[in-house]
Amino acid sequence: MGGKPRRELTQNELKLIAAAAMLLDHIGAQLLPGVLWLRIVGRLAFPVFSFCIWEGSRCTRRPRRYLTRVLGMGLLCMAAFWVYSGRL
Repeated sequence: MGGKPRRELTQNELKLIAAAAMLLDHIGAQLLPGVLWLRIVGRLAFPVFSFCIWEGSRCTRRPRRYLTRVLGMGLLCMAAFWVYSGRL
């Protein structure tokens, strides 16, 4: 079966797919709440981003520093969201 060789997805392509899925989820949540498939497709973003974080921590020399940086950015984004939404 001498077909074309399979090409694997790169990390950046995976992130773009996850970002598109998250965008569909947000559109479904805010603009089209009755369209369930947008929310279902959007739920694919979390496992893909989690895989990217796991892969990044596996490939670095300092996984603790990497995970601390990811956690710090998450907390910073959460604080910015709270300030923007008026919860803080």
